[in-house]
Amino acid sequence: MKEDLSEEELIQYILENVPSLTRQEIEKMVKEYIDSMGISRKTALYLIFLEYKVTPTSVVKKHLSLDELISGLVNAHIIGRIAWLNDTEKYRSGFMTRGGILDKTAVVPIVFWNRTRKDLEDEGIEQGIPVEIRGCSVKANIQGNLEIHVPERAKIEPRFDLENKLPTIDIFIKSIDNIKSDEVVFTYGILLTSPSEREFEIDNERRVMSTFYIGYKNVVLRCTSWSRFPSKLYEISPGTPIKIYYGKSRINRFGELELRLTKYSHIEPAVEYDVELTPKIIGLKDIINGFNLAKIHVQIGAIGKIRMRNNSRVLN
Repeated sequence: MKEDLSEEELIQYILENVPSLTRQEIEKMVKEYIDSMGISRKTALYLIFLEYKVTPTSVVKKHLSLDELISGLVNAHIIGRIAWLNDTEKYRSGFMTRGGILDKTAVVPIVFWNRTRKDLEDEGIEQGIPVEIRGCSVKANIQGNLEIHVPERAKIEPRFDLENKLPTIDIFIKSIDNIKSDEVVFTYGILLTSPSEREFEIDNERRVMSTFYIGYKNVVLRCTSWSRFPSKLYEISPGTPIKIYYGKSRINRFGELELRLTKYSHIEPAVEYDVELTPKIIGLKDIINGFNLAKIHVQIGAIGKIRMRNNSRVLN
């Protein structure tokens, strides 16, 4: 047993190795030891180790499934498959790599602190690889969605033995014609347009909203973001099938369903998907506001006057 562990580290080891104990119960036991034996708080924590036959080198046997995570967890132990990894970003004096992790119960965004994507790949941690992580924490972002944060001190290792026991991201993906409002979305479709940007002034602050459209069968979905889209999107040409991970569906002010992307969202080509566009045939009276993925048969007519311009006949 190490002698240089802090009181908080001792508590975390007890919580991790004795799931039946809560922090409140540990604090109650510490007080009882101090009151009855007159010992220090740290010594009381070591006695709890001995009482439950726990040492700081014990192997944690129970990990949490992703749907069991709650905000505020620290020193958590999880197992899952890396669903995606985004490019590494600078953050203040350090850097971080955002991604996602999944098991059969859920997909949760994950942040690796001060580990570049290359650092992770050098450790065998890549998209699609099963991993085991000890020592991470769980927080809720401003939208109330959970995020897993992995500090430098956390232990991460590939678990190739779990390849056939963990699902892939495909179990969470559905086509855009099956999306409902107010849900976390994993979807696919054909990229119809390159990203475009519009500037807005909100509360005296200049902000840029980026937009693109994807299509599937005769459905079109508008995708927007107040953050810059993942850089890989700008390398994908319209007409290419793509997958979108971790968007949030919502009804916009025009009453249309759209997909809002965040800094956690991930976009990649989906060449393995058989995505087709089947525009429906409509008349001019059936055109609605927004993007209409349709075929319209019309007869073009013109009334005007023929003039000569640059030795050519021009109809005005």
